[in-house]
Amino acid sequence: MVKFKIMILCIVLSIVNTVTAQTELDAIITIKRAQDDSEEIPENLPDWTEMGTVLSTNPNISWEEQNQIAVAGVAKVGTTYYLFYLAGFDGCWNADGDCNHQSVGLATSTDGINFTKYSGNPILIPHDFLPVESEEEGIRTGYVHYIPSKNKFYGYFGIESPGGSGGCPYGGGVDCGCNVGVDAAVFLATSSNAVDWTIEGQVSGAGANPGDEVYASGWVFDGTTFYLYINTAEGGYCKSASKGTDPLNLNYMGGVSALDFGWAGVDTYLHDDNNTVTLMYEPSGGSHPGCSNDNLYFATTYLDDIRNIENERVITDSGHERNIIFKDGTEWKWYYSDEADEYNNAINMRTHPVTALGTSHPSLSTPDDFTLQQNYPNPFNLSTTIEYTVAEPCDIQIKIYNLFGREVHVLVNEYKLAGKFSVTWDGKNAEGNELANGIYFYKLTAGKQSFSKKMLYMATSNN
Repeated sequence: MVKFKIMILCIVLSIVNTVTAQTELDAIITIKRAQDDSEEIPENLPDWTEMGTVLSTNPNISWEEQNQIAVAGVAKVGTTYYLFYLAGFDGCWNADGDCNHQSVGLATSTDGINFTKYSGNPILIPHDFLPVESEEEGIRTGYVHYIPSKNKFYGYFGIESPGGSGGCPYGGGVDCGCNVGVDAAVFLATSSNAVDWTIEGQVSGAGANPGDEVYASGWVFDGTTFYLYINTAEGGYCKSASKGTDPLNLNYMGGVSALDFGWAGVDTYLHDDNNTVTLMYEPSGGSHPGCSNDNLYFATTYLDDIRNIENERVITDSGHERNIIFKDGTEWKWYYSDEADEYNNAINMRTHPVTALGTSHPSLSTPDDFTLQQNYPNPFNLSTTIEYTVAEPCDIQIKIYNLFGREVHVLVNEYKLAGKFSVTWDGKNAEGNELANGIYFYKLTAGKQSFSKKMLYMATSNN
């Protein structure tokens, strides 16, 4: 009897060709994103070539006399490499008004290894952001990128100031042990030449509440939207995230529970698919397991929701807090250091060939057309997979219809960038109820284009 039912259903499946949509439902989706092998950052450290120290502090330079340094950003513009660094941390606040309370320096290079410090350093000092009477400690965190489409360097900075002093504009804070309280806020600065900077102002939306003690952390820009991680030290140490098309006025997204640490930052690498982000961090100051050791972690997130952290893995048990990685033609470059407050006096660098991971696989490249593949397995009983490709960024919908053209489930309903994706369906409707055996249609709508295919659902429990 069962074989007869399957035979009849297969005959009907071969002659039915069209469906009609009625209503739209939300659904949970499972997405599989494919990447070009050459876009995977090599994670086996012994395979990298250590190039040694590329920049260190000079005790003969007054603002670097504390012998502490941290990498804050590296960019290649044309044939010139720009390395931004933090130096001058003295661990306490005072009212002397000088620039020795952690400032930003610049060094340049033609090969990315041999750097020369800019003679006019520091290029940014705390008093550029706040008045002298605020007695600020300094530029505690700095994350600088070059955005080619804007022809500018953008930097998010965590500016720290004594919260207990009358001149502090933030208010509140905690006791730092230096007889004053401390508070901090995130600021944005931009430059067209890496030397002359414009202080755009204090960033709104960088924290749950105005006045929270927050510090800038890693960020990316996808061509339209800025995505920023924030170190939060208000009521406990943790990470949060904000985003927005206006880099000065962001929308607070909420906390990032997987990154439960506050003092150490998170560095970011946005992959060529303009959606996948690799995070790099050595936790400290929180309840994350890595806070009790020197493990360096990599993790993956996507711009759909940068609070969702996936595939956290340990890269080494002797890591560093700042890690800037970028692909320079056929070579990966990795600049690393500890934070400047860790009595670190050197920025080091390692390299790895991009081609060592293999050449690109044609099937994983950006697709030329929108396609909808036949589901597999088909027929199916427990679950089936539907693969599809998106040729250009647009709104995507994948809906399921029964034999009568009635919509029973919405599998995908969101804006997607170009790429290959897949979604699974378990034979249930949007309410989680198992549907009857039979023929179902799935329809992909991409902008004004649409594609439909048929599948056969044969759940064992329904036979």
